[in-house]
Amino acid sequence: MRNDCLVKYARFGKVPNHLETFAEKWGNWSLPAPQEILQDVLGCKWTIEVLRAVQRGERRPGQLQRAIPGLTTKVMNERLRKLVRYGILERKVFPEVPPRVEYRLTPRGKSLAPLLKQIDRIAAQWNHLPPTH
Repeated sequence: MRNDCLVKYARFGKVPNHLETFAEKWGNWSLPAPQEILQDVLGCKWTIEVLRAVQRGERRPGQLQRAIPGLTTKVMNERLRKLVRYGILERKVFPEVPPRVEYRLTPRGKSLAPLLKQIDRIAAQWNHLPPTH
């Protein structure tokens, strides 16, 4: 089963999707170590793109999906839930009809901004280097 950048963590290691739902429902869940969170966040192109879009001011799920070509609704929702669970984004639901949901960076999420800028700088430098064979 292919599971691009949707690695699930629990106290005892990686678990399949259906166990994540069970663990969340019944409370047998703990966050991974900070290093594992960073690996999960930085190791997934979709997570980085979601963070960049939220940084630019895209706050609603529809805006995020339009701003990130190729991002499916399923992957977007999984990444948003994970970023909220990690404390990187906060989810705000407005009591309106129809319901409106917005995502914002938390202080933890804002602390990733310099790292994302550095990734962009390195990528720009690599664009000017000759390919290695």
